[in-house]
Amino acid sequence: MMIKRKLKHFHMCCGLGGGAKGFNRAKPIVGNKQAEWQCIGGVDVDPAGLRDFERFSIFQALMRHCCYRAIFT
Repeated sequence: MMIKRKLKHFHMCCGLGGGAKGFNRAKPIVGNKQAEWQCIGGVDVDPAGLRDFERFSIFQALMRHCCYRAIFT
């Protein structure tokens, strides 16, 4: 009997969304366990990349700058 699990993934520097789309298509099987991936979103600094991510992967993305010059001075 196959045991199915849903695993969630999140993408830093999500870009175009190819990684998210690939994760969602994967259905790994190990022994009697099968996983299904579910994207919960992504983060990036590029507004154009975020629009592409949302269009191609159909998941929400958030624009955030994770590093500021002030923290290094």
